[in-house]
Amino acid sequence: PSFANLAAGDFHLSVVSPCINSGNNAFVSDDADLDGHPRIAGGTVDMGAYEFQSLSPGHFVSLSSVNPVSPYASWDTAATNIQDAIDAASAGDFVIVSNGIYQTGGRTAGGYALTNRVVVDKAVTVQSVNGAKFTAIAGFGKGSSAVRGVYLAGGASLTGFTLMNGGTMTSGDMTNQQSGAGVWCEDNSAIISDCIFTNNYAWEYGGAAYQGTLNNCLIVSNSAFFSGGGTFRADANNSSFIRNRIIQGYGGGGACYGTLNSCLVSSNFAFNGGGVCSNLLNNCLLKKNSASIGGGAYNSVLVNCTVVSNTVSSTGGGMYGGSATNSIIYYNSAPVDVNVGS
Repeated sequence: PSFANLAAGDFHLSVVSPCINSGNNAFVSDDADLDGHPRIAGGTVDMGAYEFQSLSPGHFVSLSSVNPVSPYASWDTAATNIQDAIDAASAGDFVIVSNGIYQTGGRTAGGYALTNRVVVDKAVTVQSVNGAKFTAIAGFGKGSSAVRGVYLAGGASLTGFTLMNGGTMTSGDMTNQQSGAGVWCEDNSAIISDCIFTNNYAWEYGGAAYQGTLNNCLIVSNSAFFSGGGTFRADANNSSFIRNRIIQGYGGGGACYGTLNSCLVSSNFAFNGGGVCSNLLNNCLLKKNSASIGGGAYNSVLVNCTVVSNTVSSTGGGMYGGSATNSIIYYNSAPVDVNVGS
């Protein structure tokens, strides 16, 4: 059905839902939907309890568009790159993106020199039509020629993309120019849903993401030099952190700082906290992570978690420091303090 935000319990229809205008008006028995809005919008009732109230304002993007005309209000006049459509949008609008790999163009943001492939500088929703398997935003490299994937303003949303190959500078401001290779968010009111992060590399913090809230995302094979191979200062819900790593530095192969709810953290590596470092975790599974200290978790708070099959070369095979409540920490491996170290 393509809900607006399944992880957060928002069962309104997204702009690309096939349920829009797919119902049968003969079965409508009430003038209002569950929100109290008109039950029929656009001539035909939607499926489900909530009626999508408008398909506009929308701005469309297609790599194959042959007649791009601002404000790109239909597929016939779609922009050929995401940035043009964002520039034509106002806060609250949708930017709807068709299949393809978006890997050209770029812009700086916030007065910093690092180029971003896409800058979402207002509270709009940027959403793909067919999801992350079919639609990607690609960054590039590292150092002075690096291109980050996406810069995302507070209140903005990004849904249904693969964010890959993003990079950062290796000098300059550590937070703004050397962190968040896949996506850099102004704060955690920036929402990323149903996205895949892969092969992004940050010189300092957050290989995949710096800040933001991630829902139903796959964070796989990203890296950072110092902390947060997957994410740094980001929150995540119903997401998977797999095979992310720290090159050299503090810790958190999968995630560093932030809150993780109902997440899988597996096969990540760091010197401190192979899975996570300085995080709050609820209902999470940490397995097969590795580190020098704290294979699964380092200085983190775990509630209703399972921590199994993690390994370290020093101490705290399952976790080191922090606290655990209603959690299983077992079958981990370490020379000292097999399961819990302090």
